[in-house]
Amino acid sequence: MRLSQQRLERGGQLLGAVSYTFLVLAAFAQSRTLDPYPRGVVPVVLAIAGVLVVLLWVEVKRRPGGQLTGTVFFWFGLAVTLLHLPLIGLFRGQSDPPALIYFCLACMGYAAVAFPPAPGRVAVVGFSLFFGALRAMSVAPRDGVSDGAIMLIAGLGLVELVRVANAVAVDIDRSSRRSWQLKESLAGARRRAFERQRWNGLIHDKILGALLAATREPRIDENSTELAHQALDALGPGGWLPSTGDLSERIAAAASRIGLDLTIVIDGTEPSPLVADTLVEAVTEALTNVARHSGTRQAVVRGHVDPMMSKITVTDAGSGFATDRVRERRAGVRQGIVGRMESVGGTAKIDSRPGVGTRVTLVWEDAEVHATGPEWDIALMRPLLIIMSFATLEQVGVAWVFRDAVRNPGVWETALLACLVMTAVLVLVRRSRWPGVLAALAMVATPAVVTPLLPNPGSLDWQYWWGGGYATAVGVLCFRYRNGVGVAVMAAMMAVDAVVSAGSLPIAGLPWNYTLMTVVAIFASILRRTLDDAAIVLSRAAAREGRSRMQLIEDQARVEEADARRAELSTSASPLLQRIVAGGSLTDAERLGMERAEAEIRDQLVADLLVDADVRVATRRARDRGVRVELVARDEDAERFAAERLAGLAAGGAPE
Repeated sequence: MRLSQQRLERGGQLLGAVSYTFLVLAAFAQSRTLDPYPRGVVPVVLAIAGVLVVLLWVEVKRRPGGQLTGTVFFWFGLAVTLLHLPLIGLFRGQSDPPALIYFCLACMGYAAVAFPPAPGRVAVVGFSLFFGALRAMSVAPRDGVSDGAIMLIAGLGLVELVRVANAVAVDIDRSSRRSWQLKESLAGARRRAFERQRWNGLIHDKILGALLAATREPRIDENSTELAHQALDALGPGGWLPSTGDLSERIAAAASRIGLDLTIVIDGTEPSPLVADTLVEAVTEALTNVARHSGTRQAVVRGHVDPMMSKITVTDAGSGFATDRVRERRAGVRQGIVGRMESVGGTAKIDSRPGVGTRVTLVWEDAEVHATGPEWDIALMRPLLIIMSFATLEQVGVAWVFRDAVRNPGVWETALLACLVMTAVLVLVRRSRWPGVLAALAMVATPAVVTPLLPNPGSLDWQYWWGGGYATAVGVLCFRYRNGVGVAVMAAMMAVDAVVSAGSLPIAGLPWNYTLMTVVAIFASILRRTLDDAAIVLSRAAAREGRSRMQLIEDQARVEEADARRAELSTSASPLLQRIVAGGSLTDAERLGMERAEAEIRDQLVADLLVDADVRVATRRARDRGVRVELVARDEDAERFAAERLAGLAAGGAPE
């Protein structure tokens, strides 16, 4: 929860910095054309505000989440706001807002974001009433009610969004921890699967290799003895532990033992030991196949590795083979390469053609490499949407009342209805991007279509309704799309407005027309960014906590799986391996025993789904009768295959 709170504090701090900067610039622009204050007041206030804005951005950079400068700015803005009370007579009859009244908006925004919900609502109501009363006394009661209502709606919307953001951050925290609890429960099974593949590789490379080599020659050769020695070492206490050393060095050493002339180019930073061991073992198996089957003694290994993604290719220019004809009995490919990579969530792709050569591509990618902010449901903005809908209705309603005063009421009414329809569609239709595109086009086109219809373009009143009417739509765009679509649309509206209104409306007056929209856009964008960052940070924090516990679980699972495989192989393979180490010539009975043991161990390796007590007895009896038996398991039809195999063996036939 502390991390989520920190992310929200940083988001609020950034919101304050952006908002204060915008409001100070707007106040400066407004003061260039309208300055009813006593001489020297505006320059002094803006100078102090400028210094505070600079300090606020420094604090954003150096002390993320800090609130000191923002608090000072709040109290300074409050003092400037209250300064308007004794000067109320200076503002009578002025339809445009005085420049320093922007500080009232800044104070309200800070209170909505930084205060707890209850005090924040009280502060919002207070600032809205003050602003509305000031406008009512200086312009007209109707303007005071309208402007005060808009401020109230915007402020309460910000309070609700902050409350929602805090609640969502708590949910993110809980969800991340639950996710890692599930991963921990799966860690043992994953490690067992990985260890099973490692031991399958040992069985294939060492044990089966030693048995096959010993039975093919009249006398036991050095290769058979070396393989048997390595297998016995692995079966001993503490044997078959993950290797240490640089990944490239380990692959080069394996190629040297196999007798290959290897060209190796691997760059990057090594991944986790688990992944590095798997890559080394899979590459070693691929190189072993090159030495045994390709007819060439040269191979090339290239790749890039890092903790997020690793890719290694093993290429040879040998005889190649037809991949669609590789027999399921080939455990070297199935278990030694494909199975090993799959055990850590990776993939292995084998491309080969007769006479062309072979290319083995190993790819591993961390599941978190694409970690981004989740797709947040727009329902999270429901409190703001409900409140902002009143602002939209208020702006459109007032403009509708005065529709007869414009030059073309039909076009005016169409624009107002389009605003309501586009906003409703944008909020309600969540799974399509087309509402966003249509709304953006309608919003950008509105100033160009409507401004020429205004009876008095120089007056910032009900005529410029779209600045508040489309605020809800802009908020939805900013929250739904993380690539700045909403801000770009608002900027385009302001640009079109500036071009169309040139000569009739001072450029400095534009910010006032878009104040509500700007506040909503800023907060919706920062809320989305804050939630995205919080989700990623909390997920990574939970990952760090979970990995330490998972490591213990995985280590225990590794030991348990290793003990089980040693116990199994010590009975079936160790005596035969010791006989090979002794050297000399095998008797016919010893040779036959090794051949049958090799077949039974291979059965267990390539058809683990099929081999049970009944299948083991049936295959043994068939082999005693001189029948050649090879078990091949495919996951999708293992049960059917087992039944057919048993029936065939019992009938004394000659299965594959």
